[in-house]
Amino acid sequence: MESEPIAYILGEWEFLSLNLIVRPPLLVPRPETEHLVEAVLDFIGQGPADLLEIGTGTGCVAVAIAHNAPGSKIIATDINPIALDTARENARRYDVTDRITLRLGDLFDAVDDADPLFDVVCSNPPYVEEGAWETLPRVIRLYEDPAALLAGHDGLDVVRRLIRGAPAFLRPGGLLAFEIGADQRNAVQELLLECGYQSIRFRPDLAGIPRIAFAQRP
Repeated sequence: MESEPIAYILGEWEFLSLNLIVRPPLLVPRPETEHLVEAVLDFIGQGPADLLEIGTGTGCVAVAIAHNAPGSKIIATDINPIALDTARENARRYDVTDRITLRLGDLFDAVDDADPLFDVVCSNPPYVEEGAWETLPRVIRLYEDPAALLAGHDGLDVVRRLIRGAPAFLRPGGLLAFEIGADQRNAVQELLLECGYQSIRFRPDLAGIPRIAFAQRP
């Protein structure tokens, strides 16, 4: 089919040296998102840690963290049942099903009172401006899920909810880490400051673009 992503044709794609199952319309794991995993691993080290991932998709972030940090326990959520099925298969592939709990729900709706406060909340949320949809490559527009990409007129609708909601689920000093768009650094920094986060930092991708925002709950 025209412009079909190679990952969909092959049925899998490499992410941080892991060959992960990929099926449409889930986002194909991208190199930029590897920096999100690296930021989380730098924070938690090899010690025990409780993590919440919002919008797991193929499970690439959760599986990579669990694979590289044996002391981690992760609750990974998504609003798409196809995503959870795929993430479950990838967790089985790398034998980390005992440390990843998959739940259906929108952002924090899948977390309940019995869950612990988390050391880390992480996400690769939708962050593309709705008006930019027609400028995206055909390989994205024709196959990948718009709901996993588009987030309002400025691309920050989901990021706002993430920033405002995370403190209630983080331990004091806990980390919020998430991927952002190429021109969103300043707006995201203002949102984090408004919500009282501390130690706000940004990690660049290989092109030098601020790609991962991370900050800590006071």
